[in-house]
Amino acid sequence: MNLKHKNHLIFSFGCLIFTCVSFFVSSGKSHARLEGLVGAWLFDEGKGNVAEDASGNGHDGEIRKAKWVEGKFGKALKFDGDGAVVILHSDDFTLEVFTIAGWVKCKNHGAWQTIITKTGENEGAQPRTYGTFVVPNNGGIHFSLQGGNTKINSAEQVTDGNWHYVVMTRDKKGKLRGYIDGKKVVEGDSQKPGANDEDVSVGAGGGGVRYWLIGAVDEPAIFDRALSEAEINELMDNGMQVVLAVNTSNKLATTWGNIKESP
Repeated sequence: MNLKHKNHLIFSFGCLIFTCVSFFVSSGKSHARLEGLVGAWLFDEGKGNVAEDASGNGHDGEIRKAKWVEGKFGKALKFDGDGAVVILHSDDFTLEVFTIAGWVKCKNHGAWQTIITKTGENEGAQPRTYGTFVVPNNGGIHFSLQGGNTKINSAEQVTDGNWHYVVMTRDKKGKLRGYIDGKKVVEGDSQKPGANDEDVSVGAGGGGVRYWLIGAVDEPAIFDRALSEAEINELMDNGMQVVLAVNTSNKLATTWGNIKESP
């Protein structure tokens, strides 16, 4: 590579990095928000039976009897009471500190409805590592895990047929918190989550065989840390795609640095 060509390449990369970084900095985004991302499913494929894991960790999901619809961000998947997205078990999902997030759009159907969970096939919460569910009749959210059947329920309803951002976190001290639309609505102490080798499922519980959702889900994600309320609001306002784009700009900056240092 001659010097003129190299300088031109460096300049081009520099412009690209400046544009990307300037946009995200001006928008108030932070690279740190991507830390601890275990899996993220944007549901933007629009076809096929595979929900790709946008985190890059390879935890793709199998789409079972779900339909593509317009989502909160891009596309989403709609479930009619007999479908699910099933992500095969991995030790990556066996967490004691975590954030479980996702958009849900549903109505009250008088039965338990799953947003996202890692739960055994038996009834109840045994063994459940984590899970978010729509409560029958009152339309609130049930945030739960196994340890002594630890659970906290929200009084705020999500069954009005609109999109709602539902987030559950557990920190290193065992504090369990539930958020709806960026606001903490309930919290409580929890025991250690139940460990199991069950799959993660979206739209149905127990490995995708019960507690069916009649509604839509968009951008479910799992982190291995407890996000702050500010981080949750950034995700809610801007979508997971922005977080991933910030990460991409960071990688581009590293690439540019390597080119500058090359002989």
